[in-house]
Amino acid sequence: MHMSRAILGLCLVTQFGCSSSGGGQADPVIASDIVKRAAKLMPMDLSKSPLQAGLTDWERAVVDKLVKAATYMDTAFWQQVDPDGMQIFNSFAGATSERDKAVRFMMDANYGRWDRFLEFAPFVGTQVRQGRLCLSCRPDQTRA
Repeated sequence: MHMSRAILGLCLVTQFGCSSSGGGQADPVIASDIVKRAAKLMPMDLSKSPLQAGLTDWERAVVDKLVKAATYMDTAFWQQVDPDGMQIFNSFAGATSERDKAVRFMMDANYGRWDRFLEFAPFVGTQVRQGRLCLSCRPDQTRA
């Protein structure tokens, strides 16, 4: 009985509850204009840059290390700005509908569920973002 109350209390205190990604969980609320918002952004593939042809083997190795480091920084930034966002983002892997592809694209471009080009309006879910720095920060940490 005490364990049940402790778990219930923990669920009430956490920001996103105790739901998991499976087991009948309802789909998140998606902004009705998500496809239109995604169309405003242009994906860029820098892997075929003409600058690569002029790099030496050593320079290519340095670029590879920088890309690897950027991947780690990218993951850390995701965890700061939207701790549960990566799980939601991954739930749209293999998206086939235009809407779901747009959700995944927008989440990748914005590092989470809030549109950075539209005053951080949510496009997945309804949670209003408190502050602009990160979800895991206290409100007084968002100002210098």
